[in-house]
Amino acid sequence: MQEENRQLKLQITARQLRAFYLIICAGDIGLLAINCLICARPEIVDRNTPLGFVLSQLNLASENVIGVWFSSLVFLLVAFAAMLCFWVDRGAGGAQASFIQKQLHYGWLPVAGICAVLSFDEVGSIHERLGESFDSLNLFKDHLAAWVGLFAPLMALVALYLLIFFFWRVSESRLSQALALAATLLWISAPAQEMIELKFKLSGQARGFEPVTEEGAELIGATLFLISFAEYTIARLKLQRQYLPGIQIASGDRSVVPAMPDLGVSRD
Repeated sequence: MQEENRQLKLQITARQLRAFYLIICAGDIGLLAINCLICARPEIVDRNTPLGFVLSQLNLASENVIGVWFSSLVFLLVAFAAMLCFWVDRGAGGAQASFIQKQLHYGWLPVAGICAVLSFDEVGSIHERLGESFDSLNLFKDHLAAWVGLFAPLMALVALYLLIFFFWRVSESRLSQALALAATLLWISAPAQEMIELKFKLSGQARGFEPVTEEGAELIGATLFLISFAEYTIARLKLQRQYLPGIQIASGDRSVVPAMPDLGVSRD
């Protein structure tokens, strides 16, 4: 029996895509603004009052609340967007591409994996729990928070990988490259801000707005990654569609992105 060809299409207009960007950005700004208010007046976060309960659900410094779930969702969307980049990068360059160039699309898989792990970590604060459990392995307790000291080598490798990969692989789309590099730098700043927080704790000073700047760096960085990867996907489809059977880019305000090659893609 001949296997039936199946095709999955994701159809998005440019207007819908811009609206999606605006919704995510508005959510980021609103959430961070509310957390600035919480840092300025922590006494208003009283779960016994309706306003206090709502604010407590949007507090990024808490666990398993709506604000943290939103942040986790953005990270998960970034992981999905990275997988889209992986799929549209398959076959990039056509027959004239070298063997190494044809394998570079696999570099998106670690990016997607990193973002997926960060999404789950955002909800459960796994890195902080591991840091507390293995605090004895932290050789820089006076200067680095527990989880920063524990994961510092891994974070350095990940940051270096992201910088090199985005600088090299995403160079064909200057907008995507700029957004991805900026997002990476924002993520790198988060551990540095943890060091500042530790100094506040050791000196007995108030944390001020440090929780907002730290969480904001992670959230805004994730949003920049999301926009970067989406724009890269569109740019790659437009640039390399002649090498991707089944890909159709409609004229006007419509973009049609069928399923990926090697997964049953065919033209209608």
